[in-house]
This record gives sequence, C-alpha cells and structure tokens, in this order.
Amino acid sequence: LYQIDSAVRFGLANNLKLLDLMNQLTTTLEQGANAKADTLRKIQTVGILLAMLNFVFILFKFIRRLRDNDRKIEIAQNETGEILATVQEGLFLLDDQLRIGSQFSASLGKMLGVPVKAGSDFKEIMRTIFSGTVFDNACNFIELLFSAHVKEGLLGDLNPLNKVEVSVRNDRGITEKRYLTLSFNRVTVGGKTVHLLVTMFDVSNEVELERALVDAREEAKLEMEGLLDLLKVDPAILQNFLTQTERLLLEINEDLRSASVEIDYRPLDYRRTVDTVFRKVHTFKGDAAVLGLDVFEGLAQNFESRLSDLRSKPSLSGEDLLALPFYLEEILQRVAMVKSLVTRLASYYDTFSPALSADNFADNLKNLVARISHDYGKKVTLITDLHLLSALPQKISNELKEIAVQLLRNAVTHGIEPIAERVNIGKQASGNIHIALTVSAQGQYEFTLRDDGRGLVPENIRITLLRSGRYSADQLNEFSDKQILMKIFEPGFSTAAQVDRNAGHGVGLDVVHQKTEQLGARLRIATHENAYTQFSIIFPA
Repeated sequence: LYQIDSAVRFGLANNLKLLDLMNQLTTTLEQGANAKADTLRKIQTVGILLAMLNFVFILFKFIRRLRDNDRKIEIAQNETGEILATVQEGLFLLDDQLRIGSQFSASLGKMLGVPVKAGSDFKEIMRTIFSGTVFDNACNFIELLFSAHVKEGLLGDLNPLNKVEVSVRNDRGITEKRYLTLSFNRVTVGGKTVHLLVTMFDVSNEVELERALVDAREEAKLEMEGLLDLLKVDPAILQNFLTQTERLLLEINEDLRSASVEIDYRPLDYRRTVDTVFRKVHTFKGDAAVLGLDVFEGLAQNFESRLSDLRSKPSLSGEDLLALPFYLEEILQRVAMVKSLVTRLASYYDTFSPALSADNFADNLKNLVARISHDYGKKVTLITDLHLLSALPQKISNELKEIAVQLLRNAVTHGIEPIAERVNIGKQASGNIHIALTVSAQGQYEFTLRDDGRGLVPENIRITLLRSGRYSADQLNEFSDKQILMKIFEPGFSTAAQVDRNAGHGVGLDVVHQKTEQLGARLRIATHENAYTQFSIIFPA
C-alpha cells in the first residue's frame, strides 16, 4: 500500500509534467503525420500532374496522328476524285442488291446516257439500255458472281456484257447506238463477296474499226475478184465496153449538168432527168453483167439505189440531184483505172476482136443466166440463135444486145418459176428461154425472147399498179388487158418483192421500151398464164 500511495503521490506531483510530455508527444506525432501527409500530397500532386502531362502528350500525339490521317484520307479522297473524274471508263461498286456505291467515275452517267447517283438501281438502268435478252442474261450472270460456290475464273468467258449494243442519249439528247463492255471483279470480306467492282468500257470505236477492217478486207477481196474478172475478158472487148461506158457516163453527166443550170426546170423535168439517168445506169449495169464484171455491176447497183430513193419522193428539186455526181465520179474513176490496166493487159494478146462477137455474146448470156438462176435457186436452160447479130450495123447490134440483156434478166427473175412451183403445176423443174434473131418472110428482122414461165397476167399487173398508187381502181378498170400489159414498160414498175442487183428498180423494161423506140422498131407481147411469155421486136432489114 505504501508503494501505491507513493506512486499516487508521485503521479499527482508529476501529472502536469506528464500531461505536458503527452501534449508534446502528440504535437510531435501530429507534426510528423502532417509532414508525411504534406509529402504524400505533394507526391500525389506531382503524380497527377505527370499523369495529366502524359495524357496531354498522348492526346496531342493522337490528335496529331488523327490530323495526319485525316490529311492523308483527304489527299487520298482528292486523288480518288481526280481519278474518277478523269478516267474514261465507268468505275463503280455494285452490292448484292444491284445498287451503285457512293464512289463512281464521272464518265459513268455519260456512258449510260442516264443520271447516276449513289444508291441508283443498276438493274433499272440496264433495263432501259439493254435489249430484253441481254438484260435477262446480265441479271443472271451478276447473280452468279455473288454466289460463293461459283469460281470467278470460270465466268470470264460467260460474260454476256462483252461488246453489247446499247441505245443511249448523248449530250444533245439524241439517241445513238454504242457498244459497251463490262468486266466484273469480286470484292470479298472474310471469304464472302460483298461488292462487285465493275469496269465499263466504251468499245464503239473498236467495234467500228473491226467492222471497217472487215469492210476493207471485203473491198480488197472484191478488188481482187474484179481484177480476176478483167483477166477473163478479151482486152479489146473490155476496151469497147469501157469506151461505151465512158460515153454513157459523160451523157449522164451532161443530163445532170443541164438539170442543175436550168433555172426554169419544173419538178416534172427533174423526174424525167432521173428516169433518163436511171435507164442509162441500168443499161451500163446490164452490159457489166453480161461480161461478168461484178465490180461495175455493184457500182451501178449503188447508183440505182440512190436514184430509186429519188424516184420514190413525191416531188424533186435541183438540190435532190446534187449528190448524184459523186456516184458518177466514183464509176468514172474506176473506168479510168481499168482502162489503164487494159492498156497494159493488151500487150499480152496477139489478136484482138473489135467487138463482142455473136458467139461470145451468147456465151456471156448463158453465164449471166447461170448466175441469176443461182441467186434465185432456179434451174434455167438458155437456147440462143444470134448469129445474125454480126450482120447488123454496130449501133443496131449494140442496141439489140442491151435489149436482150434486159429481157433476159426479166425472164429469169420474173418469168421462170421456182423449181417447186414448176413441179407443182406439172412442168419440168428446169425452165427454158429461147433467144433468136431471124429474118421474117416479109424481109424484116425479128428479135424474139420466149420463156416457158408463169406468163403475164393482166389482173396481177392491175393489182401491182393499184398498190403502187400510180392509178386508181376506176382508171385501171378503163384499160383493156392489152393496155395493162404495156404498163410493165413504165419507169419504176416492178413486181419484185425486194430490190437486189437483178430486179426491183423497175428499169429493165423501161430500157427495152426506150431502145425499141430508138431502133424505130415495133414491140409485140404474146403470153399465156402458166405457159409462156414472148417479146418480139421487129425492125426493117
């Protein structure tokens, strides 16, 4: 107890000191804690500042990189835009719904002839420019391209959009034909086709060049064949043909020149000029056909086609005749070229015949019949007796030869029936044509051409005249059958269903009528349906 009391007394005596020491300890501890807290706060502040600086640095670098990427993307977009604005091909992406993507070349709309914008339905565009069959094939082909199980390499040769013809509107709003080729490449993501990259080429020039090359080759072939045809003809005979042709062409030139300088020319006069030129060109074509000169026959056919267009017009003026001298000049140039060639060929022949003999003429007629009958799928036998041609004056002989050519072409094309038609009515499959020049009991020359064909039927001629608009039904009813038969000699009359190098222009018999008048001869026709037709030309000996 004594110790406890001592301790209590000691504690009471030193309590203030203890309290003071405790306060000092507490103060010291608090100061140390505050100092450590301040240090910790400073460290935290520095850490936060460093973190913020690091964030700012990272953000700056990110923004800088983002700006660089944006700049690169902008440059890439500008370059892509420049490319798409410059390329002549149509470039665009196509999704599985056949919608055009947001990026496409500026030339695409021009090539398609329709306005194009992002999301345009390419299927509807194809429907407007492609034909039905091409459209269906194109849709099926594009659908196959989106199929994963179909290899792209196998589809290249199946592409239906290679040099396909389209109808598009140009910048002036005029619809024109073009040729386009579309190629397709798959754009895949994860092995799945998400788009098609379509490249469209305008290959119109290429197609035109290919066609021009084909035409050039064909023209070269024709030129070569024409030269070979020349080699088959005696130079003297060919020279005679060229001389007559040149004279005839100069007459045509004079006819056209007169029509162009006459101030008081009326539409009827222009039509008469066209008919006159038509007869002369047709005569030239017949002469060329007899000699087998296909080049000249083709040139004459082109000339006749132009004349036929003019004759079908309701009225004519001097301007309508302005293009004709170009056709004439083409033939004259060819005649001059061949004349030069004939002069060189003549040195290879020892003897020359001054003109086409009766025998040679008959052979040429047979060749002409063979060629025309082959064109029409017919069989025709020609029998001739023209030895008296050699006894006639040259002018009359030439006129008769031209008449013979025109009547013969007419007989093969119109008179002789096709094989099946002849067999059906009990005739022989091969038709027969007889041409002869004889002297009658009255001492006159009589040239005849007779075929065993379908004959001339007045009622059929009436129907053709009515359809042509030349005459009304009342006018035709007033004509006798004989008068109706003579209408076949009118310019432009033809029963041919279509125009070709042998028939259709309605000039052959017009030439016969005109040549007969020049001879001062009489023309007679004898015919019977499904039996025969005979033309007779009678003139003094």
